[in-house]
Amino acid sequence: MSTEPTPQTKPRKHKDKSEKKSKKRQREEDQTAESSAAAQRSPKKKRTVEDAPPATTTVAPAVKPQSHMKRPEPSSAFYQQTSSLYVPLASIGQAYPLNALCAEHLSPLLLTYYPPFKGVVLSYSNARVSEAPITQTPRPILARSIDEYAVSFVWVTADFIVLRPQKGIWIEGFVNLQNESHLGLVCWNLFSASIDRRRLPEDWAWVEADDAQTGDQGHFVDGGGKKVDGVIKFRIRDFETSPSTDADRGFITIEGSLLPEDKEAELDELEQQKLAQRQANRRGKTRARAQGR
Repeated sequence: MSTEPTPQTKPRKHKDKSEKKSKKRQREEDQTAESSAAAQRSPKKKRTVEDAPPATTTVAPAVKPQSHMKRPEPSSAFYQQTSSLYVPLASIGQAYPLNALCAEHLSPLLLTYYPPFKGVVLSYSNARVSEAPITQTPRPILARSIDEYAVSFVWVTADFIVLRPQKGIWIEGFVNLQNESHLGLVCWNLFSASIDRRRLPEDWAWVEADDAQTGDQGHFVDGGGKKVDGVIKFRIRDFETSPSTDADRGFITIEGSLLPEDKEAELDELEQQKLAQRQANRRGKTRARAQGR
């Protein structure tokens, strides 16, 4: 036999819940009032770093990371580096592997622009053969033979001296050619360089040759009237590289300047404006011809 709750049961249940909520709210208000009174009675304490939560405490580094620091400008075009090359060793050279590897792979790089090194290889030394790159382990070396190839592959490591020119550094060159348009130089008795007439000092003047029979067109004189010759120190403005091919060795052509940096920047900006104007004129002529058709 089931019984249904009387009408007096439900109001009693809601009344108990409301009484519990009011008592809980009263206790919270009493705790808040007690904490406020205690804070007013005690002197205020200054918050220090130790009082802060560990998760929100940050410490600024005293020194910036190396990656964010400004790197010093290069002062030389010569670099020494240790590099390893993974090269094949011909079967005929297995009796003298180091000599064979140097003759076949390292020596042909001399005085040649090598793109992986980003410069011209001038010399190499301390060549050694290994199973892994850049290692000094004096253990027996095992070469790797791949599939049906007749040659085996090993690592050859050496210390290289590389000429790696960069814009802005100063180098020396010997004057070997002069005309009204530019000044030609030879650097380290091997590489050619040129300085355009617009990038020579403003007080330099061109002097025509008195005797045309000698083949001398003339020469430049500096601000003091002295003939320009011998060794001149200039700044690299730009350079052009050509990797080696079967017909020709890779080389470097250097373009220099003797102007101060501010004058050089002004001249570069002026040249860029003239180039943009010429391109705009060329596009306008092309568009006019197309419309005329």
